[in-house]
Order: sequence, then C-alpha cells, then structure tokens
Amino acid sequence: MIYLASCNHDEAGRLGWEGKSQAGDQTGSEVSIVPYLTWDPKVWKAVYRAEDPMVAWNIGQAGIQMCRNNNIGYDQSQRLTFYEQLMQTGNIDLISVPCETDCSAGTCACIIVAGYHDFWNNLRTAYWDEYIMKYGKFIKFAGEEYTRHPDLLHVGDILLKDGHVVIVVEAQDPRQHSMTPKYVLKCTKATWVYRDPVAAASNIYMGHPRIGVDNLVDYCDETENFYFVRIINKFAWVPKAAMTRKDPVIAYEKGDTVVFRGGILYGSSYAASKGIKVKEFLGEITNIVNGSHPYYIWSYAYEGWADKESIEKV
Repeated sequence: MIYLASCNHDEAGRLGWEGKSQAGDQTGSEVSIVPYLTWDPKVWKAVYRAEDPMVAWNIGQAGIQMCRNNNIGYDQSQRLTFYEQLMQTGNIDLISVPCETDCSAGTCACIIVAGYHDFWNNLRTAYWDEYIMKYGKFIKFAGEEYTRHPDLLHVGDILLKDGHVVIVVEAQDPRQHSMTPKYVLKCTKATWVYRDPVAAASNIYMGHPRIGVDNLVDYCDETENFYFVRIINKFAWVPKAAMTRKDPVIAYEKGDTVVFRGGILYGSSYAASKGIKVKEFLGEITNIVNGSHPYYIWSYAYEGWADKESIEKV
C-alpha cells in the first residue's frame, strides 16, 4: 500500500487564512499520513523525484517525522513557523514548540532538512513546477504511468495537483533496491558513478567523485550489470566490470568507537601516504572519506588514517 505525508487543514477543517487556528496538531489529522487512495489518482499532474537517492529517501523520512510530531499543525497564515522551529532544532523530532505549516511549506522544509539545503522555504504550489525544474536536482515524471498509477512511485517522491502537494512515505515498488550494506567492493578500474543503472554520459552522477583504483564502497544491491552502492553516506550505481568483492561489510559511521588492531596508521587517506607503525589502541572515527585509507581514527595516544581491514567495531 502507498502512503503519503499530507498537510491537510486546521483543527476546524479550515485552511487557516483567518488566523484563528491554534498552533500544533490538535486532532492528529492536521498534518498526517494518509493512504494514496485518499485522492482520485486522476488529480495528480506530476511526480518529482530527487536525483540523489539518499536525499529522496531522507525526504520520505522527514515526511514521516513531520506527521508524527503533533507540535506541527496546519495554518496558512503561520505556514513558516514549522520551518523556523526546524532551523532552531535541526531535527524535526526535536521540535517541542507548537508551530504551523501548510502543504507546500511543509514539503519545502522536508526537502531542506533532507539535504537540499538551498531549496526555497516559501514555495507555493502555483509556482512549484516552474521553480523545482529550475532548481535542477529533481527529475519530473508527467506520464500517466506515474500520475495515475502508484506502482512506479518511490519513497520520497513528491506528487503535485492543483493546490496541493504531498510526499510518498511508503511504497511497494518491487524494483526498489536495498539500502542496507552487505559487504565491501574494491575498485579495480577507475570509473564514473551513475544515477541509474545505465552507463550513459548523460546519466553520470556529477554529485559524486570518480572512484579510483583500490577505493572501497559498500555493496547494497545489484542488477545484471551494475552494483547499487553506498559511497560514504550517499548512494549510486557503479559498473560491475570496475569492481571486485573485497570483504564482509561493517558499516562504520562518524563517532563509532573502534579498536585499531595494530599496524600502519597513515598520514593521509591517499594510497601513497606514509605512516607509522603503532600498537593496538581504542579510538573514535572522526572522519570518513572516499580514499585508500578512508577512516580517520583519533585517541589520546594516536591519530591518523586507517584501512577498513585494520579496525574493528566495539
């Protein structure tokens, strides 16, 4: 079943231009998750999908957070107060002051917190298509296979109709690929990365650097000719011909405490970097980059760049 994050109306069923709405969601239905079939599919004019799969996923998660936080209600006359609270907390779940939004302002806030930080916070539905296409980081689908049928929708997709916009927060697309790392791939031939599993020049994912020989990425899923991988904290497609399986995955993140097993601690992340040999110690990952020695480990005794093989999660 398809579910949507939707900003609907205030506690009295009004749009809120009168300024009489009480801040926050008094009924649980002002800003809520609703089934796709709440509307006739014929009303949708277009579907917009973030080019960056990680941003798209984050937009969907932000939509869920917005709907479950009852401090966020509906009132068009105070539509930017949700965004203002978000800028103070940096996290939708941490908003504790009653505030208001509407469908377009709420969707803008979800896009901003998902990763497109320079997106306009005050966009109205009447200008949605014009602005979002000028922004240049969304793909538009206007064909009836997308607007009239839910089968091709992904989490994070944005649906537009006259006067309303919603976010897809749950989809059952059998072609959705796993975003859970399973093991590590090693690059054996320098390659571009792609937005979709099609090796066309127009499909090169310019938001990612070219992957160099010996660089490591986390394998998540695959098609016949491509791997779907995580590169640091983003996702993209890489040709199978350029990669080989390296080792079982351990998904490290900044802030993780690890044991450096002993060996060479490098001065930089580059393959040619020199280092010093140190004994085993306990440290914290403070930075991760796309390099031959991708993890910067800090402790009171030592600090430097380490290989994935030389560390172990505590």
